[in-house]
Amino acid sequence: MVPGFATKLSPSFRLVSTYFISAIISLIAVSIMMVVSYEEVSGHHFSPKLLAITHLTILGWIALTIFGAIFQLISIILKVKVHSEKLAFAQYGFHVAGLIILVYSFWVFSFGKLMITGGALIVFSIFLFLINIMITLSKRKKNNLTGIFLMASNIHLFFVVILGLLLAINLAFPFIPGDHLSLLTVHAHIGIAGWIGLVIAGVSLKLIPMFTLSHGFSVKPAWGVFVLVNSGVVGFSIFRILGLGTVGDYIFIPMLALGFLLFFYQIMLIIKKRMKKNIDLGIKFSLFAYTSLLITVLIAVASLFINNETLGKINLPVLYGFILIFGFITQLILGQMYKIIPFLIWFHYYSAQVGLKEVPLLKDLYNRNLSKTQYYITNFSILVIVVAILFNFPVVVLTGFSLYLVGILLFSYNILSIYKR
Repeated sequence: MVPGFATKLSPSFRLVSTYFISAIISLIAVSIMMVVSYEEVSGHHFSPKLLAITHLTILGWIALTIFGAIFQLISIILKVKVHSEKLAFAQYGFHVAGLIILVYSFWVFSFGKLMITGGALIVFSIFLFLINIMITLSKRKKNNLTGIFLMASNIHLFFVVILGLLLAINLAFPFIPGDHLSLLTVHAHIGIAGWIGLVIAGVSLKLIPMFTLSHGFSVKPAWGVFVLVNSGVVGFSIFRILGLGTVGDYIFIPMLALGFLLFFYQIMLIIKKRMKKNIDLGIKFSLFAYTSLLITVLIAVASLFINNETLGKINLPVLYGFILIFGFITQLILGQMYKIIPFLIWFHYYSAQVGLKEVPLLKDLYNRNLSKTQYYITNFSILVIVVAILFNFPVVVLTGFSLYLVGILLFSYNILSIYKR
C-alpha cells in the first residue's frame, strides 16, 4: 500500500476519474492523429497538423492529467480540501469544449472567430481552476516545498494561456509587433518549462519518495531547481519579447538546462535513499522519462553552438519537442498512472472491506504482463521515431507512430479495464 495517498479530505472519485479518463482519451486521439498525418508532423513546427497535435497533447492529455492529480494531491500536500468540486466540474466542461474547438481550428488552419472562441473558453476554464486553487490555498495552515512549486506553476499557467489567446487573436487580426514565431517560442517555454516543468518537479518530490519509500534525502537541489527554472523562464521570455533573443538565449537556456539537470540530480538522490530496493514498472517508466529529460537538456544547450549548416536536414525543433513531450512528460505520466489509478480504485472500492473479506492487492488490479509489453513497445517506438526524425525517413516515422499507437491502446485498455471493477 502507498500510505497517505488518499485521505478524508480527498475529492470525490468521480471528479478525479473524469479528468484522468478524458486525458487518456486525448492521448489515444493524439496517437491516431500522428499516424494519420505522419508526413506533416515531421515537417516545420508551425504547421496546421502539428499545432493541432501539440495543443491536444498539452491541453488534453497533459493538462487534464495535471488538474486531476492536483485535485487529488492537494489534500495530501497541504492538508486542505478542494474548495469547490462544482467549480472543478465547470472548469472541466469549459476546458473540453474549448479544447475541441481549438484543436479543430488548428487542424483545418482556420484563423478567426472559431480559434479565438476555443482559446477564450480555455482561458476561462483556467481562470476557474486558479480561483478554485487560490481559495483552497488560502485555507492551508502550513506550506511545503511541493506546495511552493505548485503555486509558482500556477503563475506561469496564467501567463501562458493569456499569451496563447493573444497569439490566436494576432493570427486573425495582427496587432502584436515583432516576430510571431519568436513569441510562439515564449509561449511554449512558459508552458512546458514554467508550468508543466514546475508541476512535475514539485509533484515528483512527493510521489517518488512515496512510491520508493525514500527517506533522509536532501532537498537543497530542489531549491536550486526552483530558482533556476523560474529565473530562466522569466528572463528568456522578457528578452524574447524585447527582441533580444540572441543575447537572452545564451544566458537563459543554459540556466534552464542547469535547473533541470539539478532536478535530475535531486531525483537520483531520492532513488538512492529508497528502502524499496526493487524497481517496479512505474519507476522504470520514470527512469526512462528522466533520461529523456537529460537528452533534451543536452540538445537545447548544443543547439546554441551548432549552426544550421552543420545540422543539415535534422529537424531540431520537432526532435527536441518530441523527446521532451513524449519521451519525458508522457512516459513519466504513464508510469505514475500505473501507481495512482489502481490505488484510487482500491481505496474507494476495497479499503472499507479490509478485514471483512478477501480484497485484491494493488498489483492484481491490472494486467502486469500487458503493462510490461506496453512499456517496451512505447520505449522502442520512441527510439524508432527519434532515429527517423534524425535521418528524415518519413516511412520509418510512420512505423514508429504506428507502434506507439499500439502501445497507447494497450495502456488505455489496461488502465480503463481497472474501472470495470
